[in-house]
Amino acid sequence: MTDIIIIGGGPAGLSTAIYAKRAGLSVMVFDKGAADCQLTKATEVENYLGFPSISGLELQEKFSQHAKAHNVQIVKKAVVSVEKNDWGFKVCTKKEVFESKYLVLAMGRSHKHLGIEGEDRLSGAGVSYCATCDGFFFKNKTVCVIGGGDSALTQAIYLSGLCEKVFLVHRRDTFRASNYLVERAKSINNIEFVLNASPTKIIGDTHVLGIELATQREGNIVLTCDGVFGAIGETPNIKFEIDGLNKNESGHIITDKYCRTNINGLYAVGDIREREVYQVITAVADGALAIEGILADQSINL
Repeated sequence: MTDIIIIGGGPAGLSTAIYAKRAGLSVMVFDKGAADCQLTKATEVENYLGFPSISGLELQEKFSQHAKAHNVQIVKKAVVSVEKNDWGFKVCTKKEVFESKYLVLAMGRSHKHLGIEGEDRLSGAGVSYCATCDGFFFKNKTVCVIGGGDSALTQAIYLSGLCEKVFLVHRRDTFRASNYLVERAKSINNIEFVLNASPTKIIGDTHVLGIELATQREGNIVLTCDGVFGAIGETPNIKFEIDGLNKNESGHIITDKYCRTNINGLYAVGDIREREVYQVITAVADGALAIEGILADQSINL
């Protein structure tokens, strides 16, 4: 019986594990590897305290080294199911069953991809999904934001303060975003709305040169730009069902300020939970919050 099992070895999961070890708790981290961590896909991180510039892969490696220095047990296996019972949780891989008093979900989330030619090839070379992460690299340049929800409008507004020109491309002429954000974006001179248009291809060999759109009125057109920001939503990486777990409309897990879910003993940290800001630094902070919540739980046997 382990005190805490953590599913996910990204910034939030490893931070939780380090705080758990420092609190004298036994902990296991199930981590399938870097391929499932959003941080490792960031070519450059410039907003994490203490590192003026570092690649996402390097930063994640430093997190891993820190966890290993605290003798955090990391299991390189995928979890296929979770079961809640009277004494805690059963966590199952394909061949083994592990038990814990507390369970922390830290699987992160994935940006929905546009699914068009050139997107994967130019990811990190002009294709991005996070304006606050990568917007600085497009200062005084032209970018294209794809989407019609709050995320797309927020990213377009943010980028308008950095970029010379922002195209906001949406497949309809009405928006899912709040009217306030739509009106605010319309009031900004360097944001141009391109409506009733769908992206079909990102142009460029080694970096983004433009984007091809299918439009209702003009047929296929090409917008010249230096960057493309996909903002059509995010999907929490929840690969198994947990009966009765409260989630919001987008599938993010609802928690309290200590990352507790509505299920006793179950916590969610990082990008998998509903929150206002999705950044590495906020994911890491969740580790401290979750362990504070667990330590406050009167049922733990310290």
